[in-house]
Formats: sequence, structure tokens, C-alpha cells
Amino acid sequence: KLGREVAIKVLPEAFADDPERLSRFDREAKLLAALDHPNIGALYEFRHEDGVHFLVMQLVEGDTLADRIARGPLDIDEALAIFAQIAEALEAAHEEGIVHRDLKSGNIKITEDDRAIVIDFGIARADSRKAMPGAPTPTPSPSGDAPRHSPDATTLPSTPTPDTSVTTEGMLLGTPSYMSPEQARGKRVDKRADIWAFGCCLYQALCAEKLFEGATVADTIKNVLGDEPNWKRLPRSTPARIRNLLRRCLEKDPRRRLRDMGDAWFEITEALAGPSEEELAELERRSTRAKIGVGVFLLVTVAGALLAVNLIRVTVTTPIGHDSNTTPRQAYGAQDRSVYRFTIDLPPGQTLGLEINRTMELSPSGDRVVYCGLEGDTLQLYGRDFNRGESYPIEGSTGASTPFFSPDGQWIAFRRASAGNAELVKIPATGGTPQLIVEVPGLPATAQYWCVDDMIYYNPAPSEGIWRVSPSGGDAEKITTIDRSKGELLHGYARVLPDKKTLIFTSIARGPAGIDYFLEWMDLQTGERDRLLEGSLATYLPTGHLLYVGGGSAADFRTLMAVPFDIEHRMISGSPRSVVSGILVHPVSGFAHYSIAANGTLAFVPSSPKLRELVWIDRHGRDEGIQAPARPYLNPRISPDGRRIAVTVGQADSDVWIYDLERGVLSPFTRNGSSSFPNWTTDGRYIVLASFVNAEATLLRMTTQNVQETKVIYRSPGLVYPSSISKDGRLAWS
Repeated sequence: KLGREVAIKVLPEAFADDPERLSRFDREAKLLAALDHPNIGALYEFRHEDGVHFLVMQLVEGDTLADRIARGPLDIDEALAIFAQIAEALEAAHEEGIVHRDLKSGNIKITEDDRAIVIDFGIARADSRKAMPGAPTPTPSPSGDAPRHSPDATTLPSTPTPDTSVTTEGMLLGTPSYMSPEQARGKRVDKRADIWAFGCCLYQALCAEKLFEGATVADTIKNVLGDEPNWKRLPRSTPARIRNLLRRCLEKDPRRRLRDMGDAWFEITEALAGPSEEELAELERRSTRAKIGVGVFLLVTVAGALLAVNLIRVTVTTPIGHDSNTTPRQAYGAQDRSVYRFTIDLPPGQTLGLEINRTMELSPSGDRVVYCGLEGDTLQLYGRDFNRGESYPIEGSTGASTPFFSPDGQWIAFRRASAGNAELVKIPATGGTPQLIVEVPGLPATAQYWCVDDMIYYNPAPSEGIWRVSPSGGDAEKITTIDRSKGELLHGYARVLPDKKTLIFTSIARGPAGIDYFLEWMDLQTGERDRLLEGSLATYLPTGHLLYVGGGSAADFRTLMAVPFDIEHRMISGSPRSVVSGILVHPVSGFAHYSIAANGTLAFVPSSPKLRELVWIDRHGRDEGIQAPARPYLNPRISPDGRRIAVTVGQADSDVWIYDLERGVLSPFTRNGSSSFPNWTTDGRYIVLASFVNAEATLLRMTTQNVQETKVIYRSPGLVYPSSISKDGRLAWS
């Protein structure tokens, strides 16, 4: 009638002949039809014509997840990107009290643009109690089996039936390989059955094999109830955070199982964004000069080729900086480009000496990293060759910080303190006797870069601008002057471009919305200079791109960007692209700890948000833990009825989450990566919070029943934080 293609699903005759179940399905179909989520296949209507009952559903083109898996296991990042969407879809259904009950790889479609869509909610159950965990199970029949006409009874075929995108007769209430233990026993199920099936699908995607599958249905059910997953089958590259998530999803006791799909979504997105929970926990156990390891991404490793342009984000497979009509092979040559990644762990008893500026540096050839290691009270440089299995001390580098290589890789220069002053010194790259380059009164001096014009550019003090000196020593020369009339505070991070006459540096200035970071160029012969774009810490790539950390918000400074740059005309010639996120940034200097070599090897120190726990403390100082997972929590606020906690999760990029104290469930309230400082209204119907986007602060009022209902209360170009709401509804902010 409407001229559109749809999917038709005919209900089994046995189902349609039961008036009670048919009526119940009709009610539940109306609930499903009300679901509106981009990752859920829409149900349009439930029809009855000529004695045939059928569902009219959205037709989703593309392979099923089962089709994808049949071609081999999915790459870790590809799998996580898909399952983050699946988790969102299930969470949306669960929030409406709808349990799928037949989630499997054949019921997940993957579109051409890699969008995951969960389909076939044909046996989903609507639970008026919102699928509350711990609900009582239905009373069994005297024989111990589920009641014959119970809507929760599990009907199984007598022989195994292959998974298809359309559930066949006899599989109406579940597919054996994906059934949770309670579902296989015929007990009442809630959303935790979907969480179990989610774990089965994720395991299958990573291993290309089903869990618990047996020769017969009886064998499969026996395996579900008795066997444990073979965790050794998971790829070695599976993040520890994802291994832990799978274990929690596949707990046979539903009381111990993961309780909410929002938690699964959080774990997956965190795994995509940065280091594992174990790595973060290790950070928390150490001091601020903690061992965090040098996270090294070998993004391009083709001998003799300058392939820095093939820097790609871990979750993306398209090279940056090329026209959409030009293939990467046409733009950068016909060689294959493999992507590797690994993390360097420091030796026992050694931590990373995190300075206000550079703490590690790659050699120009990209086969070695040098870093500041701290053992006890001794700080010195250590080297790590990528073809060796351990770090080694570099002779003559005691007291070194901010290391950097000469362009030919034969020397390492660094800063060290000496009798209240700072010295810039150099040693052979293999170690040796330090040779003085220049002495700077006071200690603020920061070594910057040994540039292609064979000069070292550095800052003697924050207000002194950029200076340069010959690596052989001699008098230093001042290059830039801070312009106080323009609000400039500091010039730094200077690099000379291959033309040897253009300087790229960061200008930090006080703007109307706070502190601004700009990339600027300067003609070393004429002194002419101009701004390029917001950002900091630029590096020029041999392919004609600037690599830099983004400007604008605090979260941007943890993201490495790349943008085409016309070196001849000194201008940006394209749009920026994200390369990798989650880089550690010093909170004072804004220095992002990354280094890139000419062959495209990128090393960076991953960011380390502090994990915290939510704790009750009584008036006598006694504390009682809350069973919420450890997160980088900030600003907790208890609801007026005392049943929920609204809390900020994250730091540079943050969202507001709500923890239900009665259900023990932590769920996201916002998902824009820029929300914080929640405050409840006195009736508990609204939360007022701050949202920071593009250096503008906005105070929002959002309903706790439907976060889509949002009202802007106040906008400000500065930083604004809501602090409290009075009983008469007045809001205070600072």
C-alpha cells in the first residue's frame, strides 16, 4: 500500500492456534512497534489475513553477523564497534521492559555502512516490571517442567536447526546455542538472558566458533548447563577489559551476571578508546609518576618507505589525508601497509618519569624509543629497541629529562639540572660522556627539538619566547617575542619545516573563553608570522600533512589530528582527520606525550583517568562500599528520594550516569562526551547539568524519564558549573 519493501514473517501455526498466546503477542507487538532506535529493526504491524498471522517488519539489507563470522573471526576493533551498537540496541529495548530472548548472530544484520541492526524480536517478552533482576520464577508443573502454555516455556526442536535470520518453528522461544542456563531450564527469564546471548555472540565473533554447540539439542543444552567457555580460544590481542566483560556476561548464575547492557556498552567503548582496566588500576596503585608504559603503535612498517601518511586510527582502516575519489594505493604507492600495535611494559621497580614536557622520544628511524625512567630517586634515560625484549640504561644520562634525537639519530640531547640552573646537553645515541650545549639560568628551561636546520629550539622560560642554539654550543639567539597586547602567554614546541625557513610553533594566549592554543607559522628570514588553526604540538609529515593535538575542548587535547598542509603557501589545504585518541596530556603545560618517526611509527603514553569508588560514609566516619564498578567518578549527587545517584563519569570527556541503589545498575544518562556536574531538582523529575561544547558552557535541564526532553537554561562563553537548586526551584551556579 505504501510502496516500500518490507520483511514478512509468518507465525507458526501452533502459535497462532493458541488464542491466549496470540492475544498476548498482539499486545507485545504493539510495544515493540513503539521502539524507535537506529540499531533495532522496526516492527510496523501485526496482521491477520485469510487465516494467516504475520508480522510486517523493516527490511534490512546486508549480511547477518553469522555471514560475517562464516568468513572468519572479526578483527578486535571491528567486532567492538559492532557490539557497541548491539549493546545500545538491547539497552534501549530493556529500558522499555522488552527482552529479546532469541538474540543470536543470525538475528543481527550488518549494513553496508557497518551499522549493526538487531532484528527478529518475534519472541520478545514485554515485562511490566521492567525485567527486574531477582523476579520470582513461575510455579512449575508437578512434573517439574515449565507449564505447557506458559509464555516463558522453552520449546526446542528434536534435532539441531541451523541459525537463520528468521526463526523457524520449534525455535520460537530460543536457539539452544545462545540460551542462558535459566532459559534452557524453562524458567522465567529477564534481560539477563539477553546479556548471556550477547556474550555468546561476542565470543563467536572473536573466535569464529559457537559456544556450547553439541551434536544434538540435548548435547547443546547439557553443554550450556555444565561446560565453561574455552577462554584460551580468544585472540591474544583481546583487551583484558573485554575478557572480563565476557566472563561477566557468561556467568551461569544470573545473580552474578552483568546486570545492564549500558555497562557492556561502557566497557566496549572504553576498550576502543584506551588502555585496559588492569592498566588503569595499575596506574592508580602507583604515584603520579606512575609506570604507565609507553604505548607504541607501529602503524606502518615497510622498509625504506616514508609512510607517515598511512597513520590510521586503531578502529579505522582508511588512510588519512587523501581525496575520497583517490584510493590509498593510488595516492601513496602500491606497497601493502600492515598495522601493528603493542605496549611496552617497564621493568619491575621502574616507573615512567612524567615531566611537564617530553618524557619519551622515538628515534628518527622508528626502531627505538628512549624514555625517562625513575628507579628509586634516580632519573635517567633508558632505551628500548623494538627487536629486543628489554630496556637498558643509557650511559651518561643521569638526571636527564625531555630527551630528543638529532635528525640523523646519532645524538640524544636532553635537559638536566645543575647547581640551580638548567643545562641542555648531548650524548652519543649509544651513551657516553655528556657535552654541554647551553646553560640557562633557573630551572624552567625546556628542551624542545633538534630541527632539520641543525639547530636546537627551546624555551629558557615561559615568558621568554622561543630561542635557538647550535648543537655545538655558542651564543643562543631569540626567535620570537611574546606579544602581551594580544594576550599571549607562551610560545613553544617549535619545529622547522623541510624548507628550513618556516617555523611552526604553538602560541598560548588568554582568550574571552579561557586559554586558547593556536598553531602559527613564522618566516625565519623576515619574522612574518600568522595563525593556522586551533591546536598544539605540530609535526610536519613527509606526505604534506600536519600532525597535531586538537584545540577547542580539553578532550581534544587527548586526540591526535592530521590535516593537509601546503608548505609552499603555508596554509591548511584540507579538513582535519582524527588519528588516535587517549593520549596523556600534562594538566598544566598541555603537553601531549607522543612522538612520531619518519617511517610512520607512532608512540604515545596513554591517558590515565583515576578510578574511584562510590562509598557511603555515616556521621561517625564509618564507610560502606556501594556495589558500583570503579570508574573515574566526579560530583556525585543523591536523588531527593535517596534511591539514585547522579554522577559524572570521566574527566576530559565526561558524561552523567545514574546509579540505581536498589537495583545495583549503573546506566548512562547523557552520551555527548561533554556533560558534568549533575544536580537534582527537589521533585527528582529533572537533572540540571553543565555541557561544554566548543568552549561554550551550557546549563541544561533534562528529564529523568526521557533524556530527549532537554531545555537550555543558560549559555556562557566561560566555564559555568551548576552548584545547587533550592526548594523553590532557583538555580545557583559559579
